[in-house]
Amino acid sequence: MQKRDIFLPGSGEFCTQIGGCDATEVGGYLFISGQGGVDWSDNVRLLPTFEAQTRKTWENIKVALDAAGYSAENIVQVLMMVVHTDDSEGTFSEKSIKIFEIKAEILPMAIPTGTTVGVTDLALPGLLVEIQVVAIR
Repeated sequence: MQKRDIFLPGSGEFCTQIGGCDATEVGGYLFISGQGGVDWSDNVRLLPTFEAQTRKTWENIKVALDAAGYSAENIVQVLMMVVHTDDSEGTFSEKSIKIFEIKAEILPMAIPTGTTVGVTDLALPGLLVEIQVVAIR
């Protein structure tokens, strides 16, 4: 089995600390770790709003796809985890729809299967959305 680990620009040090990587390619499959609204160019800075984090999450996923030589059409499944709070940015359902609207802007050719799950917390304090992706060549 040939395995290739992929790191987003700027994430390598963080990934090394936690013993993980942003994506792994194995046998024509690309597994993208749960990505969040993290700006890696600014030392793991979380963006301030749900919408900004969601946009950056899809952008990070696109970077991982590009780095591995995959495209949006290769995405077959997504798991979307959203901190379940109703606030000024919307209800859980509205936020779930917003995730797909932003995906359509950034990765319009991606038409995956998917699941959205409400959670109480995510790995980083202040992280509001995390999306995991599987792509196949």
